[in-house]
Amino acid sequence: MTEEEQELFAQVSTDPTTQVENRFKLSEKRIRRMMNRINQEQQKKKPNPTIIRAIEEGITRIEVNLVSLVRESSRLLEINKSKNDGSLDRLNEILERARKDHARKEYER
Repeated sequence: MTEEEQELFAQVSTDPTTQVENRFKLSEKRIRRMMNRINQEQQKKKPNPTIIRAIEEGITRIEVNLVSLVRESSRLLEINKSKNDGSLDRLNEILERARKDHARKEYER
C-alpha cells in the first residue's frame, strides 16, 4: 500500500456502530448532491427528463440502503444493551443476516 493508503487504512474504524453511522452520513450527503443536480437540471431552459429520472432512481437506491442502515443501527443498539451476555455471537448473527438481506436486495435490482 502507498503511504496515503496506509494512513487511510489506519483511520478506518472497525467498530460496527461507527461504520453504520459513517455510511448513513455519506448516504445523506450523496442524496443532497443528487438533489442539487436535479435542481440544476430543472433550472435549464430545456431540462432533460431522462437525466432527472436517472438521478431520482439513484436517490431511491440510496434510500433503500438507508433503510438497511437504520435497521442495522437498531440491531446494534440492541446488542449494546446486552453486551455482557455473549453478544459477540449475536452480533455476528445480526451482521450475517444484514449481509444476506443486502445481497438479496442487490440481486433483486
